[in-house]
Amino acid sequence: MDYFSSTLKEQTRPLLHSPSAEEARQVRKEINNTYPDKQRDCVRQLKDWMQTQPHLPRNYDERILPRFLNGTKYDVHRAKRKIDAYFTARAKMPEFFAQRDPSSKETQQAWRALSVLPLARTRRDGARVTLHILNDVDATEHVASSIYKMIFMISDIRLVEEAEISGDVFVFDLANVSLTIMLKHAGSMLKKVLSLAQGAYPQRLKEIHIINAHPFVNKGINLFRSFMKEKMRNRFVVHSSLESLHKYVPADLLPAEYGGGPRTVENLCDQWNKALESYTLYFQQQEGVKATLGKASHKSAPAPAVQPVQGSFRNLGLD
Repeated sequence: MDYFSSTLKEQTRPLLHSPSAEEARQVRKEINNTYPDKQRDCVRQLKDWMQTQPHLPRNYDERILPRFLNGTKYDVHRAKRKIDAYFTARAKMPEFFAQRDPSSKETQQAWRALSVLPLARTRRDGARVTLHILNDVDATEHVASSIYKMIFMISDIRLVEEAEISGDVFVFDLANVSLTIMLKHAGSMLKKVLSLAQGAYPQRLKEIHIINAHPFVNKGINLFRSFMKEKMRNRFVVHSSLESLHKYVPADLLPAEYGGGPRTVENLCDQWNKALESYTLYFQQQEGVKATLGKASHKSAPAPAVQPVQGSFRNLGLD
C-alpha cells in the first residue's frame, strides 16, 4: 500500500533471503500451502473478513497478511484469531507499540544490551535462525521494557520482510548474563511478552537453543519454560559447545564468532541497526494502526488469542 511505502528502498540486498526452490517446495508442503493460488485466495478471505470487523484498522499494511497464514499453516480461522489479537495488543500494550523510535536513547540502549539478529539464509528445512546475544554491558543498560519493545520492532520488520518459511529457530547466547540481569527479565512483564509473542505473532517456533550459559542460569531457563505453552517446553536444547549447536544450526549459517563466517556479529549488528533506522517513518505511520477497543463485534470477531500464561518466581527458587 502507498501509505506504507517507506521501507528499505535504499537497500541493495534483502535482509532475509527466501529458501531455495527445493526448500520452498518442502516449506509449502509443511505449512499446507497446497496449490498455486492458495495464498492469494486466503489473503482475500482475510481482507474481506477484516472489512467486516468494526474494531480492526483499515489502514493496515496488507503485506503482513501472508505471514499470518504462514504462521498458522494456512488455517484461516486461526489466522483471524492471531490478527485480531495482534491489533488488539497494539492498542492495549502501548509500552511495546507506542512511540517507537529506532534512534531514541531507549532503543539504542536496548540494542547495546541485546543484539537480535535474524540470519539472512534459512536452514535446510526452511527455518529462519535468529541469534539473541546478551552483550557485555553494565546491568543498568538492561531496561526490560525497552528491550522487549525493540524485539517487537524487529518482529514487525519481519512481518513485512519475511519470506515463506517453515518456522523459527532461536539461539540465545547467555555468556554475559548475571543474576541481576536475569531477575530484571523475570516476572509479570516476561509473562506478558511471552503471551504476546505466542498469541499474537504468527511465528512457528521450532527450537530454542541456549549456549554459553552459566550453571545458575538453568533456574532462569526453567522459569522461562514455565511461561511457555506446553508443546514448546520440550523444544529447549542447552549446549555445552558450539559443535553441539552445529548439529542443529549449520556452521555456515552463523557468523564467524560462532564457527561460521565470513560475516561477523559486528557486520550483522550494523546491518540490523541500519534496518531499524530505515523503518523510522514506517513505525511512525504504524502508530495509529491498532484495534479500536470496545468496538468489537462479538458475533463476527474471533476471541483474541492472547491468553495468560502460568508461572511464578517460585520456579526460580529465589523468593
